[in-house]
Amino acid sequence: MLSIVFMVAGVFFSIYGFINKSLQKQVEEIKGRDRQWQQGVSKDLKDEDKDVQ
Repeated sequence: MLSIVFMVAGVFFSIYGFINKSLQKQVEEIKGRDRQWQQGVSKDLKDEDKDVQ
C-alpha cells in the first residue's frame, strides 16, 4: 500500500515539475515580448517628439 502511495506522489511531483517549468518558460517569453514592445513604443514616441519640434 505504501509503495502505491509513493508511486502516485512521484507521478504527481513529476507532472507538477513539468507544468511549473513550462509555465516559467512561457512567462519568460511573454516578458521578452513585452520588453520588445515597450522599446518599440518608446522609440515611436521619441520619433513623434522629433516630428513635433
